[in-house]
Amino acid sequence: MPLCQCGGELILAGTVKLSSPDHIALIAFGLFNVSVPRTELPETWRFEDSVWIDGEGKSVDGEVMFEVTQYDSD
Repeated sequence: MPLCQCGGELILAGTVKLSSPDHIALIAFGLFNVSVPRTELPETWRFEDSVWIDGEGKSVDGEVMFEVTQYDSD
């Protein structure tokens, strides 16, 4: 799974496990749950028929890259 620390940003890859109108749920490294709220998704994405569609009209599934902005270590 790709990992990049680019200019202070932590970029990881996760596998889409659930799509809802409010968020996308991912799993990273097969261990960590990741929730990306709708407010953090690109403005060009839309939710339709139980999946997110990107700006190019492709369904958002499989592996996607995301930036870690906060985490809970508990």
